[in-house]
Amino acid sequence: MYEYQESEEEILADIKNRQRSSRLPRSIQSVVNTLLARTGYAQIKGNADLQEKWDEIAGSAMRSMTKTGAIKRGVLDIAVQNSAAMQELMFRKHNLVKELNEKLPGLNIRDIRFRVVDLRS
Repeated sequence: MYEYQESEEEILADIKNRQRSSRLPRSIQSVVNTLLARTGYAQIKGNADLQEKWDEIAGSAMRSMTKTGAIKRGVLDIAVQNSAAMQELMFRKHNLVKELNEKLPGLNIRDIRFRVVDLRS
């Protein structure tokens, strides 16, 4: 029978190589960013900022009749109280996109999709 014997130094070197590298201390900024991402607070704050800017751009008449939704692939989803309000917003769509991109440049909104939803609840 063949027996393989390693020296103590070889065994210790093998163990050391198998161990995970020790972690270096992380910066406070990276810890806070990770925490915000995990809790979803950054997204909630971003949605609140978007709603605030939308209310400002759409005007006081539309504030109570609209609610911002998600942005997917550059398309902002807006829930609208009724079809008359939706029709008015459709006429202003191009200017609304332009103003949103000026006020919130990081979002890169290229289109807005309106849908009628009961917002009274």
